Amino acid sequence: MWWHKYPADFTVLSGSTDMATDPSATTFGFLRQFHELLARRVSIEYKGSQPKPLLLNRHEQNYENDLKIQLDAISHTDNSAEIIGNSLPASETGDNGWNY
Repeated sequence: MWWHKYPADFTVLSGSTDMATDPSATTFGFLRQFHELLARRVSIEYKGSQPKPLLLNRHEQNYENDLKIQLDAISHTDNSAEIIGNSLPASETGDNGWNY
């Protein structure tokens, strides 16, 4: 059985010093490669919520692209657990019995 599970709530992670630490055997923490992106998103929200919105820096302007790159890096929709290998050519496997 396969399923896609979200990370544990931040309230569950409150006893830990690292958001990436798994809080239990059946739940997992917030992936380390997304820590900086979360901080960047909080900064973007803060700057946009000011009465006079603050300008975004170069990294904040590139947030959507960086998020897509990280999501693509961890996503795979093939849950078949099947590994398909290519056969070696007959010249590399030796005598296959058809030479007689």
